[in-house]
Amino acid sequence: MRRRAALDQLLLGGDSPSAAAAQLASLVSTTAAQCGAEIGTIDVRDDTAHARRETVVLVTTSVVGDAETLTHFLASLESGSPRVAIRSFTLISSDPTSAPNQPEVLHADLVAVALARLGP
Repeated sequence: MRRRAALDQLLLGGDSPSAAAAQLASLVSTTAAQCGAEIGTIDVRDDTAHARRETVVLVTTSVVGDAETLTHFLASLESGSPRVAIRSFTLISSDPTSAPNQPEVLHADLVAVALARLGP
């Protein structure tokens, strides 16, 4: 019973794939704010056609920050609870000609995925 409780802490919950995907979007957005990153639009994707008791949900988003901020954001997502994995990550320098004494502004596009257990 303790193993199941420990596993449940690593999974998202929800009554439907859409609810679980919305929970993942909220987690990504909250984590970005806590790390000081600016988050762009979040596209929520869920697989309602193949929904089972355990299902994978994902969000696509963009984030802006310096290297330290984005590193902290990614580490927080991947080491937190519930567990989130980064499936895809693209990093672009917003201004590669910025002055050396200013932190570089980076733009990242990413896909975050998580496993969700559906139902009560």
